[in-house]
Amino acid sequence: MDFYGLKVFGLGLADVILERFKDFMRGQPEPYKFLQVFYAQEKERFLNHKMNDYIKQNKSKEEASILARQGFVSVIGRVL
Repeated sequence: MDFYGLKVFGLGLADVILERFKDFMRGQPEPYKFLQVFYAQEKERFLNHKMNDYIKQNKSKEEASILARQGFVSVIGRVL
């Protein structure tokens, strides 16, 4: 599997985001002050990757954007 540029074997996208979150928490002196930064970065990565995937499937940019945003909400819900 390839999740927005990462080769991942045996992990779902929610697992990848969770692992990135753990790394983020370890790398910040006061991580809870920077949660919005983490969220914005992950959202940007996810949306760009998924939109490109949907466009490759011949979806319009508008439809790709809607599907990507819906997917992000779903994945974040699973992570939480």
